[in-house]
Amino acid sequence: MSEDYFGYHPDPDAPGWLLRPKSSHNRFLDVYGAIRARMESPTLTRLQLTPGPEHRNLMESVHGGFTMAIVDHALFAGPAVQGRERTARASTIDVSTQFLAPLYPGKVIDVLIETLRETNRMVFLRGTIEQDGVLAVAFSGTIRKTSAAS
Repeated sequence: MSEDYFGYHPDPDAPGWLLRPKSSHNRFLDVYGAIRARMESPTLTRLQLTPGPEHRNLMESVHGGFTMAIVDHALFAGPAVQGRERTARASTIDVSTQFLAPLYPGKVIDVLIETLRETNRMVFLRGTIEQDGVLAVAFSGTIRKTSAAS
């Protein structure tokens, strides 16, 4: 990982995976709980996390706002795990999200994030979120990297 901004480190219980343990630093990232990350290829990263009961909506499925937060986190964590410089402190330019099926608390979700193209200032990405083999969310987004002087 090019930048340790997200607090990921090698997972002693899962070789080949990075872990960002649940913390209490009172930052927005703490809402996710523990997250695992693994680079699947030079352009593809997998994130795994398990939503808790606190992430439910009134329908007892995972709240769409929490899902959108996961998408936004993936836009930064994916490229950072791939070793792409100046992405951890980048800015979101746009995100498009399609909700295809509900997600449920207490079950692992897999987030696949693919880097489509990288320029000096921008990274173009797309991804999916699956749970129990069901495609639940598709998304795409663009982030603007920090300047080299930052």
